[in-house]
Amino acid sequence: MSKKIEDGKNKMKCKIWNWVVLEVQKMIPPYNWKNALLRTTGMKIGKDVCIPHYIHFDHKYPELIQIDDGTLTGGLSKIYTKKGKPVHIKKNALLAGMSTINPGVTIGEYVITGAFCDITEDVPDKSFVVGKNRIIKQWSDEDMERLFHKSKHDKDYYKNFKKKTKEFRKDKGMMKITILNDGKRMNPGNEWYLARPTWRIYWNAI
Repeated sequence: MSKKIEDGKNKMKCKIWNWVVLEVQKMIPPYNWKNALLRTTGMKIGKDVCIPHYIHFDHKYPELIQIDDGTLTGGLSKIYTKKGKPVHIKKNALLAGMSTINPGVTIGEYVITGAFCDITEDVPDKSFVVGKNRIIKQWSDEDMERLFHKSKHDKDYYKNFKKKTKEFRKDKGMMKITILNDGKRMNPGNEWYLARPTWRIYWNAI
């Protein structure tokens, strides 16, 4: 009887810990140590995974969530699981903001979702999905190079990145800039702090 009581207490402590971690992480920008913190709940988080603010993870079964290397989860997205229904987000997938991933779903490699997606079915590799499970495109070789360019680890990448972003902020006539990722990370989302002064990012977030 005492063993059952002890097991029950341990399970309750684990649930409380998971709840605290999954609430606190919503306020933390993408960091390697944030991913390490999420792993303490049983979540399987790969290398260079970018998890920004305000992501909702299932509190009851976080151990059923697996997010592979180089993925990015857009802000305000939600990932739900149920007992026996895990969620697997495979390598280099990019989830747009406000996406909802439902229990039992596998998101394939090199998938991009549109904003406000509600995914209830598996999504095949190299595809663009919008709305509710609506696949509107399969990536060509040209698309793969444009969207999932593999870093060449250019030694001048960070210097040139800062130069281009500085010019972009000053020139009001520039509508956008395109910079291919040639940095150290698989996912440039983890280098968010390069886009503008870090203090300014935190100030805006507050």
